[in-house]
Amino acid sequence: MGLVNKITTIISHEHNLNMRSISFESNDGIFEGKVMATHTTPNTCAH
Repeated sequence: MGLVNKITTIISHEHNLNMRSISFESNDGIFEGKVMATHTTPNTCAH
């Protein structure tokens, strides 16, 4: 598994977040990245 795959799996599955965008840069083996994620809470109102 690649680095990006591991990161996206952790964010989306283990933390229940939806990713809107993701970007990474690498320089001399050092990675820097940005992730924009959203979290929605389920509607818990009783009808």
